[in-house]
Amino acid sequence: MKIFKNILFLGGILASLLSGCSPDNNTINKEEIDNVTTSKWGEEYNETIIGSLKCDIPYIEVDNFDVVLSEDEYGDPLVMIFLYFDEDLITSKLEEYSTICANEGYLIEKTTNAGVGDDNMTTIIYDVYYADKVITSTLGIELQFLEGSYKGRECMGIFAYNYLIAPKNYWPSEIVTSFLGFDIPHLEDDGNYIYKVELYTDYLYIRITNPNSDDQERYAKLLKENNYIVEEEYYDEETGDYYGQMAYLANKEYFIQFGQTANYGLEIMIFIP
Repeated sequence: MKIFKNILFLGGILASLLSGCSPDNNTINKEEIDNVTTSKWGEEYNETIIGSLKCDIPYIEVDNFDVVLSEDEYGDPLVMIFLYFDEDLITSKLEEYSTICANEGYLIEKTTNAGVGDDNMTTIIYDVYYADKVITSTLGIELQFLEGSYKGRECMGIFAYNYLIAPKNYWPSEIVTSFLGFDIPHLEDDGNYIYKVELYTDYLYIRITNPNSDDQERYAKLLKENNYIVEEEYYDEETGDYYGQMAYLANKEYFIQFGQTANYGLEIMIFIP
């Protein structure tokens, strides 16, 4: 099961492509990349593309393009490439790039969407291509590409970002270890749990969508048995919102917030201060 990090073209991404707004660049996290160290887009983009996405992305011949590093809705790297072709060639170039991606092992999907023009009245019909590929046991990459404009120029836009490949029926030990450096105590899988996992900039979210009725109590007990300090359940007195319980070790190196509700199941969030 993949946790799809949706790029909303009708929101920020389509707006930047259609209106010509230029997003801010962001600091790149340097990481060691296996095998591929030089980007097909040019050595100057090694860190922007490979360093951000853990891999290179397919290249298409083009004389003029811009590469911009931004962030997606989760605060993770979003690489945007704007390619400038003659306007009457862009549609064919989208199809060509789709073929290039497919030849490099990407799963391709094409959808037709509707958006609103700059006058907030005109309906714009446009095609979006999606290209997905698994790059590690826990990480995938998705490309979304479409026609639009950037800085007042007609172009083809490629938007690339990573997503988690999360286990569906067992505790995501590998993802927790990747985020924290080690695993944390968890309830034994009973064969019926279904997990959902999302990785944000400074915390990892895990949800068991079909827990047993006493799983929060059992989890609190398990944490105490492993020397965690477990606080009582907390409700906001003004709003009545429920925030579950907080647990941490004496060194407060990280915090675990957990709670169980009828609508969301057992939610566990791991925070690094």
